[in-house]
Amino acid sequence: MTALVQKIGTGIHAPDFRLPNQNEEIVSLKNFSGKWLVLFFYPRDNTPSCARFIKHFSDHIEEFEKLQAAVVGISRNTVKSHVNFIQKHDLQCMLLSDTERDAIKKYNAWGIKRTDDAKFVGVKRTTYIIDPNGIIRHRFTDVKIATHANEVLEHLQKLQKEGTSNR
Repeated sequence: MTALVQKIGTGIHAPDFRLPNQNEEIVSLKNFSGKWLVLFFYPRDNTPSCARFIKHFSDHIEEFEKLQAAVVGISRNTVKSHVNFIQKHDLQCMLLSDTERDAIKKYNAWGIKRTDDAKFVGVKRTTYIIDPNGIIRHRFTDVKIATHANEVLEHLQKLQKEGTSNR
């Protein structure tokens, strides 16, 4: 049975996942042990809004790396789709393929979405900050594409400062 993050919230161990990246390598949460992880979920490769969303993270990748943070995206797209998407937009983030929606559901990024005139089920833009011990430290659900990468970066810096001052 899969525990949903929605039910257990922040401060808990992040659910594990085993998914292929754009290089067809299997990646799990353990690959990021000892590092901060910014884990974001997005609906689809090669849509204008998702391209802008991930491009903003890519534009700040060096800042995330200076903070010892990996930036990883997950969608339902195939590995082949990720390869094309990364090349087309010169993206710097690792993208994982979750065609079965296993991680998407574990992290409560699957559900009802609304547009101006319709409701449908799909991947909801959701971002998690996971600390080096695998603990979820923050969850973002009200994502504004234009400012989200900056918001995540600022929150990561704040969390790291809090962690340093508590030692």
